[in-house]
Amino acid sequence: MAIPKIRNHTRYLQHVNRQDIDASVIWGFINNRVCAITSSLEKTGYEVYGPLLYLFTAWIAKETDSSKTILFFSRDCYLVKKAYELMFNKEAEKAVYFLGSRKSLTLPAMRNDASLSHVEKLIKSEPVQMTVNGLLKKLNLKPSDYDNELKKYGLDLDTVIDRGHLSENTAFRMFYQDIEGKIHLKACEAAEGFFKYFDSLKCTDEIQVVDIGWRCTMQYCLKNLLSEKYTMKGVYLGVREDAQVLIGNECKGFYLNGVNDFDKRCFFASMTALIEIFFTETNGSVESYDKDGTVQRCVYECKDDESSKKLVEEIQKGALKFVKDFRESPISDLIEISAKHLFDGLQQMGKKNTEIQSQKIRAKCETLEHSAINKMSPSHLSHQGSENPAEEEAERV
Repeated sequence: MAIPKIRNHTRYLQHVNRQDIDASVIWGFINNRVCAITSSLEKTGYEVYGPLLYLFTAWIAKETDSSKTILFFSRDCYLVKKAYELMFNKEAEKAVYFLGSRKSLTLPAMRNDASLSHVEKLIKSEPVQMTVNGLLKKLNLKPSDYDNELKKYGLDLDTVIDRGHLSENTAFRMFYQDIEGKIHLKACEAAEGFFKYFDSLKCTDEIQVVDIGWRCTMQYCLKNLLSEKYTMKGVYLGVREDAQVLIGNECKGFYLNGVNDFDKRCFFASMTALIEIFFTETNGSVESYDKDGTVQRCVYECKDDESSKKLVEEIQKGALKFVKDFRESPISDLIEISAKHLFDGLQQMGKKNTEIQSQKIRAKCETLEHSAINKMSPSHLSHQGSENPAEEEAERV
């Protein structure tokens, strides 16, 4: 009698290595259930993002103390908090969804140190090259307020600067020294609103923060604001090696943990958008805090694009369904909580879509490249960064 062949119902995950128990368990679980899902987007969430969400959340539980406050950073940890509550409902009492962003925290974090050297630390996650206008906006300042000072030093809002060498730029350094006092006053005002908001969260003295990660800038900002009253550690999907320059050993990464692993950094660079869009809340980022602690949020990027919003929400729905189903199954105890298979589905999805679209993309890139070369002025061709695009993008992650 012939042995029946197992039908593959998954689109991306494949049952290749039968000796790998963890991969076999996850694939078999998904393969036996994914057919019952009718929405293709929900299926993608179940198969591709579900294991990623489950493994990351289970690891967070291992690395944190549920009796102490766990701050899940908005917007990237919106779904992670939901998964944590699904998996550890009785232990989620101290789980808090923290409304904050790099933009909303940077200016308050300058209340004790508004120096240019401190600014360079605070903006390490931003593009290497930016305009003066872009920098002032990142500091949550109104760029037009500084027109006169800029003219005084031969600068304007469109002047391009290197965020890693601001102190070496004589004109910009003199400009910044001229406005540093004004910025410090604004930082103190911004911090007042932040403290009102934070006090409303009623956190324990020991705080644990959760985020997708990379350079851990938000944790650094919170450390600057709260170190007098609170101790803090962070757990992340990934932590770059230079994050430790900002916050020492107070952070830990699941997939990338403070190691200068170029291959992993390049993978993150190529997948960051897919990871962050999936995890994110379908709401606007946090802009600032009013003096009474009221949180001001930006307009959601997809406010008028219901199809994009629905796409994200359907994928998230599928991922959460996997988390619930897998958590309730006794076979979840059979797998090791490690990062080994964290991105299996995402890698296969990227690989498959790349194969399907390769010819179209190649043709489009050739057209765009030809057009760009014809239109680009000599000024645009100078000092555009690394000759290796992958290396430059990995540096930003």
